[in-house]
Amino acid sequence: MTNLLVKYTDRLKFADRLIRQKATGSPKVFARQLNISESHLYNILDELRLLGMPLAYDKTLPSYYYSKPLQLRIEVSVVPLSEPESREIEGGLRLILNLVKYSSINKDISIFAT
Repeated sequence: MTNLLVKYTDRLKFADRLIRQKATGSPKVFARQLNISESHLYNILDELRLLGMPLAYDKTLPSYYYSKPLQLRIEVSVVPLSEPESREIEGGLRLILNLVKYSSINKDISIFAT
C-alpha cells in the first residue's frame, strides 16, 4: 500500500512540474511521460481539477498549464493514534470479523480474519 501511495504522489508531483513548466506536450505525449494510459491521464487531470487546480490546455504549445501561478503540494504523514481512537478502529474491525464469522460466505473471506 505504501509503495502505491508513493508512486501515485510521485506521479502527481511530476505531472505538476511538467504542467508548471508548460512542458506536457499533447495528452498522448503527457501520458507517455507519466507512463500511464491516456484515459488514466484524463482521470488524473480530473482529480487535479477537483482539488481546485486551474488547468487549461494550449494547442499552440501544445501543453497543459495552470491559468494561475501555483504549485501542488502533497504531504503524507504518520500520526500516532490515541488509545480511544485505536479502540474505536479495532471495534469496527471486530464487527466486520464477527459478521464474516457468522455469515454464509465465511469460507471465502476467512483469509481476512487471520
